[in-house]
Amino acid sequence: MKRHPFIHCLVGIVTACLFLLSYSLYSTLMLISFAIAYIIPFTSLRLRAQHHCMSLFPLSMAGFYTIIRTFKLWQWTPPQEPELKKDGWYLVIANHTSWLDILVTSIFFRFKIPALKFFLKKELRWGLPVAGLACQLAGFPFLDRSSNKRTKNKTPKDIQTAQNTCHKLLKNPSTLILFPEGTRFNHDKQLSQKSPYQHLLKPKSAGIATVINEMHHRLEGIIDLTLHYNPDNISIWGFLSGKLSSIELNYRVIPITPDLLGDYRSDRDYRRRLQAWLNDCWDQKDHALKGMSDE
Repeated sequence: MKRHPFIHCLVGIVTACLFLLSYSLYSTLMLISFAIAYIIPFTSLRLRAQHHCMSLFPLSMAGFYTIIRTFKLWQWTPPQEPELKKDGWYLVIANHTSWLDILVTSIFFRFKIPALKFFLKKELRWGLPVAGLACQLAGFPFLDRSSNKRTKNKTPKDIQTAQNTCHKLLKNPSTLILFPEGTRFNHDKQLSQKSPYQHLLKPKSAGIATVINEMHHRLEGIIDLTLHYNPDNISIWGFLSGKLSSIELNYRVIPITPDLLGDYRSDRDYRRRLQAWLNDCWDQKDHALKGMSDE
């Protein structure tokens, strides 16, 4: 949204203060709530309490969206929405475009599906004041990304962490979001890996395979989400000061079919089949992003 530079600056200062205040309030409430739930001695009561505590997450997103809407920090046109279940289990896969992806996705799906959980770098456990510890108590998975720099594939420890996370998510209705590209898109990365896509990096199927094979009997489906920003390289200050023109998103729900299941580690044919399926999803996503960019 175009404003006078002074107004942009003023909006940025005010919204930064409001976001910081809201972050501190909600993070503290979540930390206290999950800490109390964590010490409940009876498993069934503890799980129920933790499930109710997760309702604070969409409430916090509603609070953030109130700030965004009040100061017109972004504009979006909600897509036609396939039916979703608030008490179901979902896997969300999305293109990774911006640091805003988690915030936008969490705000959009608030109250539509169970609160999103996502994989975090282990450094963020203490790197995010209060919120990092709250996320740990809430059952968010933490991965050691440094070990992945030494190998092309996920380490057995990371695979075990993902499997353990899936087992925990089965206890209460949950949503897990994955970014199959593994890192945020930029043109340097696109050229480096010789991506066949115009707006995307190459997707990896290992994480998806772990989740759908561990949770397929509970999953309502895979939510295939496509995100587009204008401009696509907005900074934190640019967002806070209202320089993000628009956000477009669309999604579809893909059913879990038998051909998507298999032994990823030992069945080469299954790995190829799942990767081909994911590549097809990315072809469609790239086509959708091209249409969004041309508008």
